[in-house]
Formats: sequence, structure tokens, C-alpha cells
Amino acid sequence: MLAEPSPFPHQGPLEPEQVRGRDHLVADLVARVTSRRVTALVGPRRYGKTSLLRRVAAEVAAGGASVVWVDLYEATSTADLARRFDSALAEARGPVGGTLAAIAARFDLQLGLLGVQLSRRRDERPDPEASFDSLLETLVAGARQTPTVVVVDELPGIDQVEGAAGLLRTKLQHHVQEIGLIFAGSQPSLMRAMFTERSRPFYAQADLVEIGPFSAAAIAEIVTDGFDSTGRDAGDLPGRIHDFTGGHPYRAMQAADAAWRCVAPGSEPRPDTWGRALELLRGETNLACDAIFSGFTTGEKATLRLMAHDDALFGTAAEALSLSAGSARHAVDAIRSRHRPDSAVDELETQRTNSKVTEWVDRATGMHKTLLELDPVRAASLNLAVTNNLAWLRRQPGNAKRPFDQLKVEAFLLAVTNPADGPPVARVPEVIVLIDWNTLRDGVQAAGAGVGHVGQLMLRAQALVRAGRPAAAAEIMDEALAWIERTGVRLMEAEAWRMRGQFLRAQAADAPASLSAAEACLRRALELAREQQARWLELRAAADLARLWQAQGRRGEARELLAPIYAWFVEGFDTADLVDAGTLLAQLKRTGPGSLFDRQRKRV
Repeated sequence: MLAEPSPFPHQGPLEPEQVRGRDHLVADLVARVTSRRVTALVGPRRYGKTSLLRRVAAEVAAGGASVVWVDLYEATSTADLARRFDSALAEARGPVGGTLAAIAARFDLQLGLLGVQLSRRRDERPDPEASFDSLLETLVAGARQTPTVVVVDELPGIDQVEGAAGLLRTKLQHHVQEIGLIFAGSQPSLMRAMFTERSRPFYAQADLVEIGPFSAAAIAEIVTDGFDSTGRDAGDLPGRIHDFTGGHPYRAMQAADAAWRCVAPGSEPRPDTWGRALELLRGETNLACDAIFSGFTTGEKATLRLMAHDDALFGTAAEALSLSAGSARHAVDAIRSRHRPDSAVDELETQRTNSKVTEWVDRATGMHKTLLELDPVRAASLNLAVTNNLAWLRRQPGNAKRPFDQLKVEAFLLAVTNPADGPPVARVPEVIVLIDWNTLRDGVQAAGAGVGHVGQLMLRAQALVRAGRPAAAAEIMDEALAWIERTGVRLMEAEAWRMRGQFLRAQAADAPASLSAAEACLRRALELAREQQARWLELRAAADLARLWQAQGRRGEARELLAPIYAWFVEGFDTADLVDAGTLLAQLKRTGPGSLFDRQRKRV
């Protein structure tokens, strides 16, 4: 007996009629291409871009337009691009097909046969570059004669072939009012760069449209309809699925399918249904997760193990894995730097192999699970506060281009921190002003290490500095250092001394004597970081002390202090701290009065 087909297909591109929860976006894209507004659809992998575009293509085809679909995924050469455009033109849907064939014949091209021709002996092959050029000319000429929508899927693939993007833009740029053009790609950062960086051929050539996660309402409708259509009751499963997946389209349908298989026809979910559905997901994705996990370095694996078990990144558990504080910090930075849609980290998040692994994915981007520990009333209040704070943060100067995850974490901490000062934005019960991301990250990690009180004090102090009150910030750090001394919990001591030194230096204009106190604090921070063998904290303290000496004309001393610490690192040079230290070293290496002053002072 054949198994009942699932109402939640999620493997591979869907048929147009299977695309659900995207009606408004489909309508928007159809309106854009039919009115000849060049559009670029941007979103992570497995967000359903290809399925969505197939539905858009079906709707414009139903309206009488022709469709040419070009897939550039993993394009490798000009010959490869030519093959793909040749296949796309040969398989064009609608009246334009015959027109394209006739136009291609003028260039001595037989559509659909270029792949065979390019596989011949070298002296018998057509020139790939000439063929690619002719195919683009054919596409433009045919689309100008017959209403046509051109879909270029996985556009970033063209970046692998030198000069190809420029040629495509050259062929299309004068005809965008005659052709419906829509681009798509699964590498959001690269897609945005292709259309927003001035050096790129497609700069300012398209409107960027984001495809986001499913809303709770969309998931509720899809899941409820799927269960109803097969004689089942969805119960509370739609809400559980949305909470678990965050609205990620692929994960949501994957989870819905697993839950559906755990409910018999004619019945409703039992108390253990969701748990059994999660077990199904784990069993189906463990192998993929294991393969991905093996690609991390030893330090990253140790860090992920700690995160998965909700252990502190610093302390006894870390020591048992031979993971130093500096290595843990570097591993988190490395994991976060690779957290993009085509990365292993995203793949692990997509697989949702088990509840422990999903925790480290959230923690790797700075989030933790405090919200889940709240009672329902407070959770709802906090959720509303976070949403309002996020909207407020995105309106602030300088935040437009900041990563969404950073702003989301800030919005959360703004809602849960309870300082004496803060602007009147949403808070539970109060809120601090904008937080520096590096300090915020330290505070989150510190909370996991059992020194959350110090982390909160650091956040409050940083907020006071941003509000122009460095003296008050220094007093807050005195409170933090007193707490460290009283409790003996010294994991954040070096960072506390460094920040106190920063804040004292910021007072120099009003209190010149504070410079000597700032230097003493930074020296103490450096000493403590070395004692703890915390290379990252040592780098930070050294950079701040070197910057202070640079301002005093002691450039030689500053360089001698910072250079060997910077040279210790062999990777992670795109992280903020190493970028900052490298820039400072470059400034210190320049010859000038400061260096001469240093040499003369040493002779004396």
C-alpha cells in the first residue's frame, strides 16, 4: 500500500501551485516584472526563492508573457555560461521560443546544441566568448520583439567568470524598459554587494527585495490547512513549529512534515507528539550535522561543545577541554564571521539536528534563552519591548548598515538591563542607551561564565560613556572591580581594568591627572591578561595602552609593546580587535617626531 503523500513538501523546488504563504510577495514581484522594474530577490539558502520565482513565472506566463529561465549556480567558465544561456533560450516558455531560434540562426547558432559543440576537439569547437556574446544578443533581440520575463537565478555564479558580469550588464542596460528582468541569489551579502558597490557592473541596476521568514500567521494557515486536508487536527503544532524554526521556510515545512507523520488520520496531537517529531528530525539530520561539525577546527569544536551543553566558555569546563579564554573568544569570532547563508554554521542551523545544537547557533550570534525562562505575561511584555527597541535602534544614525543580528541582541539587552539612566524607549522595566557591540558580546559571554553582574556593570558603563559621562562610567567600573575583589571571581578582571583605563582617559580634557591613572589601569589590565594567558584581552589592553602612548608622543614604546602581541595571531585578521590593532601599528610605523622623541629620551 502506498504511503499517504505529505501535504508539506520541502525537498527541492516546489511546483508553482505548492508555494504557500507568499501571496503578497508573489503579487509584488509579478507587478514589478510586468511593469519592467528590474528586481533582485535576496534571501538565504532554503528560503524558497526558486520555488517563489517558479510561481511568478507561471503567473506571468498565464498572462501571455514568455519566460526565459537562466540558472547560474556554480558557473565555472565562459563556456559554462554559454552552455547555460544556450539551454535557457532553447527551453524558453511561450511565443518567444520560435523568435529566439530564428534570431540565433543569424549567428549560426542552433539553440540547445552548444553543449555538444563545445565538447568536440579543440580545433572544432566554437569560440565560447563569441558564442556567449551572440547568445546575449539573441536574448535581447528576442525579448524586445515579444513580451518576455528573464529570470536569472543564482546570479552570484557569474562572479566566478572574469568579465562576464560586465558583458551581461552591457547587453541589458539599454533595454531594461523592454524586458522584464528579475535576478535572485542565495548569498545575501554578495547579492547586495553586486548591486550597491560602485565598483560592480550592476551597481544601482535593480531594486533589492528581501524574502523573509514565514510569519506566525502564515505557518498557522499552511499547517492547519495541511492537517485538515488529510483528516487530521493540527492542535497547537503551528505555534510550536513557528517557535522552533523562527519562520525559516524550509525548516518550518520540514518540522511540519515530521509532526504530521506523528499524528494518525482522524486524530489530534497527543502530549508527546511534538517530542516524537523532534526525534524524527534528529534522526534524519544527524549524519549531515556530523559531517559539517567535522569541518571545524579543534578550538571551534571545543567551543561548540561548551555552547551545546550550555557551559561557560571560560572556567572549569573550558579547562577540561584545554580551551583558553583567548581561544574561545577567537573561536566565537571565527564562527560568527562564517555565519552566512552559504556557510556550515547556517547549514547546521538549517538542519536543526537537536535542541542542544540549536542553542549554540543562537549563542554564536550573541543570543541566549532568557526569554524562555520567563512566565507568559512577562515573556509577552519582553517580546513587545524587544520589537519596539529594534525599531528604535534601526532608526538611529549609523545603524542602517549594521547586521540585523547585532541590533536584535542590543534590542534584547536594552529591554532586560535595569540601569539608573536611559532614554525613553521600550524597556522591562528600564533600558540603557546604545551599546558597543564588542562590550555587549563580552557581557553576554560573561553572563554565561557566572559573572553576569560584572557584565551588566560593563554595559551600563559603556552606555554612560556614549551619553558623554565618562566619570560616571569610571565609577561604575570601580564598583565592578570591588565586586570582583569581594567575590574572588576574576574572569573579567583584566577587561574591567582596561575599560576603567579607557574611561579615565576619556576624562583627560577635564582632568589631566586622569591620564596617569588611566595608564596604571591599562598596565594592570595587561598584567592580568598575561597572567591568565588570555591573548585576546592582552591584545585589547596593549592596543589601548599603545594608543595612549601614541597621543603622548611615545610612538616607539607603543610599537614595541603592540607589535609582538599582534604578531602572535595567525588568523582572525578580519575581526574588529585585530583590524584595530593592525591599523594602529601601521600608524606607529610611520617615521615622525614621535619616533625621534622616543630615541632621544632613551639616550637620556
